[in-house]
Amino acid sequence: MTTIEEAYELIAKGTPEARGYRIIVKPLDAVEHLESKEAERFPTLAASGFKAKTAEQQERETRGSDHGIVISVGETAYDRLGKDWCKVGDVIIFHRYAGKRIELPPGSGEFLQFINDEDVFGAMV
Repeated sequence: MTTIEEAYELIAKGTPEARGYRIIVKPLDAVEHLESKEAERFPTLAASGFKAKTAEQQERETRGSDHGIVISVGETAYDRLGKDWCKVGDVIIFHRYAGKRIELPPGSGEFLQFINDEDVFGAMV
């Protein structure tokens, strides 16, 4: 049986492992400054009063990342398909609001996203 102290230590320094049909992904941030580039590309829209998004709006949209690097794949992921759709190290595209984003270790500013295998749309090649 694990003690509370051991559990805290595991959370702080342990490495997560996907179980079942889950996949752990390190989300990649969206491209920055896209809005200002669009304003340069479409000067008539900018002159018409269209505003570039604020930094806060861009940050909120970035949190809904839809691509990342596979860190761990559960033992039953893709069993029903008969083949591996993605493996550790692949850069994948997944459903924008899939799964649960967790900061690990807590307070580090680093996030992992736990998603279901069915939320993967494809891989970058």
